[in-house]
Amino acid sequence: FRVGRAGQRGVEGVVIAQGESPLFSFNGKHCDDFDVTFLPSAYPLIPAQSIPQTSISGRHGTLRWKGRTFSPKRLKGKLYFLNTSGDDAPIPTDELLRRASDVTAWLCGTDGRGKLILDALPDRYFIAEVSDEAALMDDDWASGEAAIVFTCQPFAYAVSEDSVTVQTSANAAKSVALGVQGNAETMLAFRVTCASGTMNAATVETPTCRFDFTGLGMTAGETLVARYAQEDILLLEIEGVDGGTRSAMAMRTTDSDDDLLLSPGRNTVTVKTEKACSVKLTARGRYL
Repeated sequence: FRVGRAGQRGVEGVVIAQGESPLFSFNGKHCDDFDVTFLPSAYPLIPAQSIPQTSISGRHGTLRWKGRTFSPKRLKGKLYFLNTSGDDAPIPTDELLRRASDVTAWLCGTDGRGKLILDALPDRYFIAEVSDEAALMDDDWASGEAAIVFTCQPFAYAVSEDSVTVQTSANAAKSVALGVQGNAETMLAFRVTCASGTMNAATVETPTCRFDFTGLGMTAGETLVARYAQEDILLLEIEGVDGGTRSAMAMRTTDSDDDLLLSPGRNTVTVKTEKACSVKLTARGRYL
């Protein structure tokens, strides 16, 4: 594929090697759906970090402690509108503006954010948005181009989840191995369904973190759920057999950890429940 046919202005065409694609899908639609191509000028690499640290008078350097956070990354490039008529003439202005309007609606989405999947990395997605203003130009490409910037949340997430199921017996700890994709720590989610009786206590533990629950008041068929909204906000709920939900946030003990963290690769997860339960453990791998 070659960007830079007759009708281009100012620069030589950019050649994309055979078998490579810099294109992407966003909000469930692909560049091909809009007859546009994308040439990145900067791929996101290392995000800015907020590192808790302090200096001590009379000592060299700084001291730091755990708890760093990452800032969003930015993917920059140019979006080129392709002439689909089969010739090298520039796209007529009225057609170009109609197509540009459709692309704007696509990239702005319903609430601005969406899943961005690069063709070169089809196994993961970024949570991204196009928040910077972009203008339609014809400086380098007579059929129209626009410089766009995706602001991406710092982690990319595996398209497919890793999961395992296990059956527990009353008051007996059960351990199971869960393999996790990615190259960064991620969070464990789970569904614990009470098989019979009334259950008030449960514990879920990873190699480094632990959740203890008391006062659950779960009856047969109800499910204790730990899930993440927007991939990062922990929600703890109890799902009733009628489909209703109630919060379980206050039922997690105060000495429990903030999240149940898992490392890339094999992890051992231990579950202990007051009553026999069916348990599903899931994790979505994260990539830096």
